[in-house]
Amino acid sequence: FFDLGMSEGFRGIPGGVPDAAPDRGGALAPSTPLLYRMFADRCLAFDEMYGWEIDKKIAPTEWWGSLPPEIRRKVHFYEVPVSEDREAVGGVDTPRPDSFIQFLKATVTEEDFVVVKVDIDTPAVELTIVEAIAARPELSSLVDELFFEYHFYFDGRYIGWEPVHNDVDDALRLMLRLRQACVRAHFWI
Repeated sequence: FFDLGMSEGFRGIPGGVPDAAPDRGGALAPSTPLLYRMFADRCLAFDEMYGWEIDKKIAPTEWWGSLPPEIRRKVHFYEVPVSEDREAVGGVDTPRPDSFIQFLKATVTEEDFVVVKVDIDTPAVELTIVEAIAARPELSSLVDELFFEYHFYFDGRYIGWEPVHNDVDDALRLMLRLRQACVRAHFWI
């Protein structure tokens, strides 16, 4: 499991992971424990969890919360930014230490079940990563399921993110391309 935007970690959840996934969503709870529980409830336990967050705004003890050692050992946390060169969409992978695409390729194989959540609130970087996965079969073959907070222009309404140029039609087209590439793609917010 790769969580690009792991701001809250396991904060405030007794035992680190909820006993059950909530029956309705809410943007107030940490994402990693929620997704961990959702997949565990379907008999898909994550062997490894990789997370990035550059500005978590909480102390490490809060971030880790009461996560037990048997789950904590699976978590790899990087308090550094992820980035991607726009050329990655076309297949050019310039070596760089902050490339999520290069990290993904170095970490998993096609046989692994891989879930990626992209929500780093930097639309240009997020879109580059997701578009590269949609455009490149060697990447889409590595990702089974993807959750993406797509920042798009919504009929003149301010939704809470910086101005962007893509609209809802662009968002739906990208999700269709991901699904055509056999990636189960979902919007995330």
